[in-house]
Amino acid sequence: MTKISIFTFFVFLLLQNNLKAQGCTDPQANNFDASAIDNDGSCEYNTTTYTLTQKAILSDVVVESSGLVFFDNQLWTHNDGGNPDKIYQIDTLTGEVIKTVIIVYSDNEDWEDITQDETHLYIGDFGNNNGNRSNLRVYKILKSELASGVANPELIQFSYADQTDFTPANNNNDYDCEAFFFYNDSLHLFTKNWIDNKTKHYVIPSSSGTYVANIRETLDVQGLVTGADI
Repeated sequence: MTKISIFTFFVFLLLQNNLKAQGCTDPQANNFDASAIDNDGSCEYNTTTYTLTQKAILSDVVVESSGLVFFDNQLWTHNDGGNPDKIYQIDTLTGEVIKTVIIVYSDNEDWEDITQDETHLYIGDFGNNNGNRSNLRVYKILKSELASGVANPELIQFSYADQTDFTPANNNNDYDCEAFFFYNDSLHLFTKNWIDNKTKHYVIPSSSGTYVANIRETLDVQGLVTGADI
């Protein structure tokens, strides 16, 4: 067999293995593929219908709730960008604010989501409607500081590895973000792609520092992702 033939056969095997590795990795999906390693966004599910029951009307203090987190039987939220640098504990029965915590040395440029690990909260200041921000960041807050009403956050700063163009493009870029969660010592971010209606999954460390966020995968969600939880 010639060297060219061997090389061609080797490339063919690589392509075949790569194709087999992609598919639906969710066991709850109708088209779950046990041989798939990477989720290619093709998962299909049965249609479900659920009617929501109103529990309470939120306090006027929470004019634009943009993220929710629940722990120790406490519900916490924050407002969207341009509002005070505070988080609020909400009474789950009445919707009233029962505690306010000031996040010092922070700036709510565009707080979009909140997540947690066992000891910390993370506030994602990465809303990026114009796609031109160079100060994307996450505030890391000790849960133990919440009781005092003042929290001094650590700072996690990042940029997107694949972004080279920072020309402002309001609601016409693929570097807006409103969703993330903590998992396995890392923060997993999901972009709100205005152009192609997909989402890019990036991962950064959950420790303070400055990082370059690399793409883990792209999912064809056919819509705008505005929240993520696990």
